[in-house]
Amino acid sequence: MNPPCIFPLGGPSKKMKSGAAVVFLTLPCLVDSWGQNENEPGGPLNHRKMAKHQGTNMGKPDCVPCMEIPQQWWTVDLATRGLFPNRRFGPGTKSFRELQMKAIQQLYEQSDGKSWPAPWRGGWGHVSNYCQGYDGGGAPIANGIHCLYSAYDPPPPTGCGGLIREINLPHGLVKGQLPSGFKWMVGCQRIEIHGSQITGTMPDTGLWINMMVLDLSYNQISGTLPDDFLPAPCLQALNLQANQLEGTLPQSLGDHTVLMSLNLADNKFEGTFPDLGFLPELAELDLSGNRLSGTLPEDWWRKAPRLRWIKLHQNKFSGPVPAGIAYDWSEVSVISVRGNPDMDKMLPKELGSLPLRVFNESEGMTCPSPDMLRHVPETGICGGRPAGGTKATFNNAPSTGPGFS
Repeated sequence: MNPPCIFPLGGPSKKMKSGAAVVFLTLPCLVDSWGQNENEPGGPLNHRKMAKHQGTNMGKPDCVPCMEIPQQWWTVDLATRGLFPNRRFGPGTKSFRELQMKAIQQLYEQSDGKSWPAPWRGGWGHVSNYCQGYDGGGAPIANGIHCLYSAYDPPPPTGCGGLIREINLPHGLVKGQLPSGFKWMVGCQRIEIHGSQITGTMPDTGLWINMMVLDLSYNQISGTLPDDFLPAPCLQALNLQANQLEGTLPQSLGDHTVLMSLNLADNKFEGTFPDLGFLPELAELDLSGNRLSGTLPEDWWRKAPRLRWIKLHQNKFSGPVPAGIAYDWSEVSVISVRGNPDMDKMLPKELGSLPLRVFNESEGMTCPSPDMLRHVPETGICGGRPAGGTKATFNNAPSTGPGFS
């Protein structure tokens, strides 16, 4: 009989309500091919059963990467799938480390890494060179790859020591689809491969629970994002701008309570404005250049009290610009709705109370008062100054804290 999956990663489970209580009935997990078959999809961590992490100060979430992972996730759930973290237990089993190193080596080879500019091509060669022995604390050899080495990062099964912490390859020469082995980047806190030539679909992100910064902007990634995309409670910045992603926006966007910057611009997303839940640290929201439609929410903006930039231009939104954006303590300084021809032409008078630096209007918009936006340095209507008069600024941008350097 197969062992039970007590804290399911992707195994079947049923949820039953009994009065006010919620009971989880977890079924047996199959002992199958996790870590043995490169083509198997893997199962996502059921991140909604993990503790929520509320933001404290901007850029300083009160969560500790790796140390928040339940112990039985390492010792029970992965073992039932044939994966034994950072150890070898006989034929057919692999460690996280081995799978991670194989994935980045594959990325290097398919991108013709030998032609990368110096110093980026330095140190790449064989998987045994990467993230050398945890106990020895050796420096990572492959340039652009950084590993977790410190007294605060014990190796699995109690932490993520010895695993990849960061992948930063900004030279623009990464090619092909991200290898399926990227799904094993459980301890990775930052992946930045922007302005490159990545194609294909996104790898399974169900295990990327320690990710703080993901920037794959200006590539050629296609396909859809699942509703449980990127279950990372410490995620602070997500940038997938200028790809070829489509479908509806994932429901999991509303789970990232310390997210500060969300940029999904210039893709092919459809559907309505997403339910983003409570995002108390969000400062930048850019959904421009998609195919989103419907009306904008009236009351959600209060759930993002640090919001400064709202970029929704070049979509198919209709209805009014919400007066709810201009609540008493709103700090919104940039609103861009141009290229939404079906939006209402008359702006709400409440917008006149915002500390706007930029208002990019859609064609034909007017104000209840002809000088309502006279304080706005960049706008074409209601008494404001034409675009280009004063460069917009973003004071106190969230550029420090964990995940930023």
